Amino acid sequence: DMAGDDSQSIEVDLECEPGVLDFRLISLLEGLEPFGVNNSQPVFLSRNVEVDGFKYIGKEESHGKFITVKDGLEIVGWNMGKVMEKKMEKGVVDLLYSPEINSFLGKRSIRLSLLDID
Repeated sequence: DMAGDDSQSIEVDLECEPGVLDFRLISLLEGLEPFGVNNSQPVFLSRNVEVDGFKYIGKEESHGKFITVKDGLEIVGWNMGKVMEKKMEKGVVDLLYSPEINSFLGKRSIRLSLLDID
């Protein structure tokens, strides 16, 4: 259970389908920055997300990236490559993440930055 009872538990702000996340919503969230001690980054939970592929990214290949066909989202886990690859075997995963807008070479995309996975 990802929302465990230990003191490290992360508070979930919203449970939703990843497909509902759009630029407008994330821009609104980014308007709430800067995030700090009393203003933590919004945390989203999406259950039973179908992941169609996985690849290691980064020089050390310690990071991971899921490929989802349905929503076409970029789902990255910093230093979570091994865990992601293992969970990938199930085909569907529960994701805890903060959404962000990634600008790469002038192209904007929605990226889910993973906090936890089950």
